Amino acid sequence: HKQWRQKWEEQARELSTQARKATQKARRNEVLLKRKTHEAAKHKAQLDGLESTRKATHELEVQVVKQKLWLDREIARAAKAKELNERLQQELHDREEKVKSMEEMIGMRSQV
Repeated sequence: HKQWRQKWEEQARELSTQARKATQKARRNEVLLKRKTHEAAKHKAQLDGLESTRKATHELEVQVVKQKLWLDREIARAAKAKELNERLQQELHDREEKVKSMEEMIGMRSQV
């Protein structure tokens, strides 16, 4: 009976040790899981921030492209207006020259 009791106590100690080790391992795993969960949440927040920054940057790029297109159209419109203005100035100058020459001719005829 004494041997049986010693064997039983030894098994009980071994089971107690195994249970304690299992509990410690479970606690370590729980702490690790909490840490990993916290890190994952932190990384997700960073990714969300980067995504919103990317969207804002994309919207800004779209606005810049729209403004550049508008500016290009305005430059083209201004160039056409300048060209038209120069042509009209030249036509006006030509007409004034023609009028002067006609006035000179009329003046010459009236003198004769």
